[in-house]
Order: sequence, then structure tokens, then C-alpha cells
Amino acid sequence: MNRAAFLVGRWLLGDSYRKSALPIHTNSFYTTSKKCFWNSNKKLTFIRAISRSTLTMAAYREEPPCFIVKNRTRFLRYFSETKDANLATSIDVLLKEDLEKYLETQPSSVRAWLHSNSFVPFKGKETKWIAVPSQNFPGKIEKLVLVLGDGMSFGGARWMGFAVLPSSAPAGLYKLGFVSERAHEHGFTSTRAAFAWALGCYSFPVYKGANEAKNNTSSVADISPDPAFLPVFIWPMDCDKSLVESCASATFLVRDMISTPAEDMGPAGIENTARLLAEEYSGASVRSIVDEDLIKENFPQVYMVGRGASQKHRARVIELVAGDPNHPTVCLLGKGVSFDSGGLDIKPASGMRLMKKDMGGAAHALGLASMVLSSKLPIHLRVIISAVENAVDGESYRPGDILKARNGLTTEVGNTDAEGRLILADALVYACEFSPQLVVDFATLTGAARVALGTDVAVFFSNDEQFAEKLEQAARQVDDPVWRLPLYCGYRPQLDSKFADLRNIGEGGAAGYGGSIVAALYLQEFVNRSIPWIHFDIMAYNIASKPGKPEGGEAMGMRAVHRLLEDKFSSSSRSEMI
Repeated sequence: MNRAAFLVGRWLLGDSYRKSALPIHTNSFYTTSKKCFWNSNKKLTFIRAISRSTLTMAAYREEPPCFIVKNRTRFLRYFSETKDANLATSIDVLLKEDLEKYLETQPSSVRAWLHSNSFVPFKGKETKWIAVPSQNFPGKIEKLVLVLGDGMSFGGARWMGFAVLPSSAPAGLYKLGFVSERAHEHGFTSTRAAFAWALGCYSFPVYKGANEAKNNTSSVADISPDPAFLPVFIWPMDCDKSLVESCASATFLVRDMISTPAEDMGPAGIENTARLLAEEYSGASVRSIVDEDLIKENFPQVYMVGRGASQKHRARVIELVAGDPNHPTVCLLGKGVSFDSGGLDIKPASGMRLMKKDMGGAAHALGLASMVLSSKLPIHLRVIISAVENAVDGESYRPGDILKARNGLTTEVGNTDAEGRLILADALVYACEFSPQLVVDFATLTGAARVALGTDVAVFFSNDEQFAEKLEQAARQVDDPVWRLPLYCGYRPQLDSKFADLRNIGEGGAAGYGGSIVAALYLQEFVNRSIPWIHFDIMAYNIASKPGKPEGGEAMGMRAVHRLLEDKFSSSSRSEMI
């Protein structure tokens, strides 16, 4: 701790720091003239003099945005580049339908071992594996036999069962061995095996104590793994390594951002993440429009929704631009509500518990941007993120307020907890000003989408039939489930207002039904009808852990959109898919 800062803080707080049950260990101590509780006039005068300034008190960890961007390839420590696989343990992959036929090709010792351990007959629907001991070298493993489950917990993607190994297999060096024909027929490839292995390595260690966080401040991807302590997978020869790294690192980025608490992933944290990401790609740049400058540059709804937040979490529009301007323009938009209290229409405690994930749309926009940039698609990319905190304060916008959007349309606020569509509206109008060939927005927008399709399937809407069909096809190719809901115009009258052009929530006899559709219809009002548009309404969070999909932030629909962009804008689309 900086001693001078500590002494100033002690003088300001008097003896109260001794009485507090909670130690002061935040990165910064903020003071504002609006919220003072000291009795001493001398102290009050000093506090006002340093109003809105920052006193550095103690740094107890690296800033999470820095960790997230630097270490999103940390799965690489679970992989090996070695060409000498003689000492590696083989992983045989098959389906339960193949097990009896597989045993016929194995030595009697292997058959006896699997029977004695009740592995045969195979029971259950989940992926199971067993280590077969070596007959010649006691204490050593001869091979792993992995039987893929039915894949129901992964939407039928049986190959994702391979993700169970990194967290459960013994430490050592592994290689892909025998793979049954039926496993191949059900989508298992070496590239997908490597991707599933990478996802199975995921954890979010930055808050697991000071020592662990400190050990992860450098790029762990550069650390040479020791097979004595980790399960390490040798890259298969026919694997599309660059695709695996691109998809896995983008997924890690999205998961990390969403799982980071709102205190550290506020609007400024989202901007910092975007800037650090842009530094890795030549020609990429980031600009931000913050607080009252939003009014000057005509993002009024973003400003109004974020007006009640503290100075630390001031509202902003973040714009990342990359690629050749002569290439087709694609705009990726993200809802970046760093925390959603519901505003003055405040949520109950249970509804607020996971609202750090309400910036999941922003995370997806940046994750997809990293995939586009790393794969060098011939696209002029423009990422636009509306970043706010929907806070409760005397400055918060109110029910009944009428807001004016960037395109001049006015909206009567029916509920301050329907804020995501308000900030996306300004971003959509701005994106259309560049006449892009495609606009895609990601948002954790409505609970109604989760009621309709649950937590695993990404809801999407589109005003373009061709793009919608291609997206559905791409999603099936890469086993990234999405489902289209209609922009049903019959619900549009619910958005009519007696005092403004629109309402931000439905009103009338059907209000409360079809909420995801009504929200999408509101957004459609801000899209140029001649521009293809895809809107995602996503959960962006795993509420329970599965192999390769631990509880916490999750990427949804991102690989499907990347495949769509490859098919649409690249003349040399990959033959491999994840």
C-alpha cells in the first residue's frame, strides 16, 4: 500500500477504519461532494477540493480486463506441439454402439479389465471413460477408452463429450488414437476433439486468491506445460489448429468478461477490454464517447439510461473499427449493461443476482470480432457497444419519461427495467448510417426468450430471409444451436403510446405475452429496412456445469455467426468446422 495514500485516507476516515468490520482493499477510493458524511468542516473542504478524484489505496490483483485479454489463450498450456508421440497415452474414441465390436479387437486383458470394472455392458447416457493399465509396465496407463454419450445435454453434439477429459483424466501426455467410424459419422473430428479439449480446460482463476491471481498476471499461454502435473493433449496432425485457437480464445474472452463482477467490468472495463483487444491487430482502433459527450454526438437514449450511475461507471458508446474500408462493411452491436438493477422499477433481489451478465451482448460482439480479425476475413468491421449501468439514483431516468432517440423517434418509458432496447436503438441507428451489408446485434434482452426456448438455445430474429436461412444452416454445421422467432407485426400495436411515437414495453390486452418479439419489434423501428439485420436475444450464462460448459458466462450463437460470415464474405471458406 502507498503509505502517503494510506495516511490521507486515515486522516479522512478518522478512527472509523478501525471500527469497520470490512478491510479496505479496493483499488480506488472515490469521494464526491454530493455524498459527504464527515463532520469536520476542514475535512469537508478538503474533500470538495478533491471531488471526483481518485486516491489509490491498495492494489490486490491485476485488473480483470487485462487478465481476460492477455490470458484468453491459457488453454494452450494443455496442448503440446511435440512430434514425438511414442510416450503419449492413446485415447480411443467410440460410441456405446461400437463397444462390443471394439472389444473383439482388443486383448483378453483389456476385455477382462473393462468387464471387471463394470464398464461393459455400458450403462447410462453420459460420456464415460476408463483408464486401461499397462501389462508390461505396472503403474502405467496403456490407453484411455472414451465412450461418447448420447449428447443430449449438448443438443445432440456427441463430440462435445470429449471435453470431460481435461478435468478428470490423470496428468500425462495424450494423443488421439482409434476413432470409430460411427463416431466420425456423428460429427467427431480431430479439430472438434481439440476444441472440446480446450473448452474442458476452462476455469476463471482471477478471483481465487491473491497468490493465484498473481501467478496468472503473465501470459500463461507461454508457459511450457509439465505433463507430470497436467493432462496435455498433442495437437492431431490433421487438426485445424488456427480455427481451434480462434474459437476457443473467443469463447474464453466471452466467458471471462461475463463472469467478472460488475465492479470490475463496468462500462470503463468493457472499453478497456476493447482497447486491449484492438492492440493485437494491425490497423484496429477504438474510440469512446463518454457521459455528456453522448448528448453532443447524438446518443441521447444511451446517456439517459446511464445517467444515474456513478462517475466510475459513466455511460459510453465504444466503437472498434478494423479492416479495409474497401471490403464489405459488417456492424456488430452489443448491449453492454454492466449491471442491471432495474432502475427505479427495481428488480427483486433474486432477479438482480445474475445481472452482472447483462453486458453479455458486448462480450459476444468483442468475442466475434476477435474471431473475424484472427481469421482475417475480408470484412470492414465496425463493433459498436452501448455501455451503461442501470442504477438507482436521483439522476436515474423515470417511468413516464419520454426519450428521444438518435433518429428522432420518441419513446415513453413504461418500465425502466426495459433499458437494453433503449440503448441498442441509438446504436442501431448509428450502424445503419454506414450502409453496412449486415448488422448483427447481441443482447441479453428479455426473460421471455428464456421462457420460450430455455437457457441453451439462442433466440434470433431477422428482417432478411436469405441471411436467416444461411444462419440456421451455419448453426447446424457447427453445432451451435439457434432458433428463429418471428417479427410478428400483429404485436406491433402494443408499442403504441398516447404521448410519444413508441413505448419501450407492451401495453394493452396482450401486454406481458410475446415479450421477446415485442422487444425485437421495438428495435426494428430503428433499423433501415433495406439493411439486413439479425438480432440475438441470449442467456449468455450456464446456470449449471456440464463438461466443457462450467457454470458462469457462456458464448451462444457466436460460432454460427462466424461461419455465416465466412460463407458469405470469404471466397475460401474452411472445410473444417467446429
